Amino acid sequence: MKEMKTNLLIFTFFCLSIFFVSTNYKKYLSSKLQVILHKDLVEGSYSFNINQLKKYDIDFPSLSFNMIPIKTHIVRYLLNQKKYEEALNLINTAITENPFSVYSFYLKARIYLDIGQQNEALNYLERSYLLSNSTDYVAALYYTLLSENNLN
Repeated sequence: MKEMKTNLLIFTFFCLSIFFVSTNYKKYLSSKLQVILHKDLVEGSYSFNINQLKKYDIDFPSLSFNMIPIKTHIVRYLLNQKKYEEALNLINTAITENPFSVYSFYLKARIYLDIGQQNEALNYLERSYLLSNSTDYVAALYYTLLSENNLN
């Protein structure tokens, strides 16, 4: 009986160890990905090949170190490649993960602008602006669209 308890304890410890090692490995891969995505965002570049995403679990953790959903960073690449439907699906998930991400609403507005739905874009820019009216890139695009709509 005692040997059985010991074996069960060893098995439980082994299973937990595997779980924690795999979780930490996913966090490690995610942190490497986040550095690349954030660097590209800051520099305005697209050095990451999104076809390499298969080796990353973008659901864990769902938020990057600056609280922008990792999926939002990915949407930036999809938007650049004009994969609008995929970008819209992913940005909707990202907004669910962090409904206070100014950048997520901004990117959603950019997607709608690119597909010619200016009113929808204005709606999401307004939401982004209301979250943070001091974000320059949001305010500039929001006021530009407002002035264009008032002229027409």
